[in-house]
This record gives sequence, structure tokens and C-alpha cells, in this order.
Amino acid sequence: MLTQNAIINKATEIGKAEAFVDVVKLASEVNVEVYVTNDGDDFHAKTVHDKDDIRHKIYVNGSQTLEKQRFSIAHELARLTITRGKLTKSQEEATDEMAAEILMPKKLVEEKLNEEKIAKRTPLSQDVIAKMADNFKVSQTFSALRLRSLKYFVPWKTLLNLNQ
Repeated sequence: MLTQNAIINKATEIGKAEAFVDVVKLASEVNVEVYVTNDGDDFHAKTVHDKDDIRHKIYVNGSQTLEKQRFSIAHELARLTITRGKLTKSQEEATDEMAAEILMPKKLVEEKLNEEKIAKRTPLSQDVIAKMADNFKVSQTFSALRLRSLKYFVPWKTLLNLNQ
């Protein structure tokens, strides 16, 4: 069975080696296959257990943005460590938090910002948020929200200006 720590540690290891977390590689390393499908816009991703070859398969919607596909894969990997059934609200929140840790591991975020000599109390500019988003291959909004969850100072004005 997959554990949260095992997946997060593997994600951090991949992120250190490749400068970002390749979630398809991460899935492969924990014996989960990823497939892209274009079955419409009614889903982001789903996980199916293949009983014949004793592994899980994640099907991700190819019509979504690359950032959304990456989040959906991370979310499905996290879900495998939490439950195999329908998620409760608290499990859904835990799954989203773990997906954020997979895509932007705390350790790697802190290393990147320390290299830039940016402290947690320093107001982060849109440029810093964009650079982090590019580095970790996530959207700027995701980057800003993840940085806020890690207690970095992302001013509301900066957050609100991301989508303009």
C-alpha cells in the first residue's frame, strides 16, 4: 500500500533531480500508470484498479490545461493513500493538501526562496510567484496559494491581480 510519506519523499527526490516534480514519473515509480484520455470535459481524472495486473491506472482528461492535468494526477496519487472509496469533505481537503505538497514540496520551495534570499515575511511580488509557478510547472494562482499555505507573505492585492 502507498503511504503519504513515501509519495511525498519520492516527489521531493524527483523534484531535486529534475527541478520540478514529474508526476507521471512519480506515478510510475509507485507502480501507478497514467493515461491521457479525451472523453469530454465532465471529469478531471479518475483512478481505476486493474485487478488483472494488480496496479492502479490514472486516467487524466487531456482537454484540461497541463497544470490542471498535473494537479489531477497528484490529487489521484494522494487519494490512493487516503481512501479507495468516496471522499468525505475532510478527506478531500487532505487530498488537495497532499497534492499541493507533491507538486510544490515544502523543502524544495524553501530551498528555492532561500536561494533568492526571500524570507517568509517578505511580501512576494507577482514576478516571484510567476517564477515559482514556472519552476514547479503549476499555475500562478496555485503557486500563490501554496506559498500562502506555507506561511509566505502573498499580499491580497498580488493574489487578486494574478488573474487580470
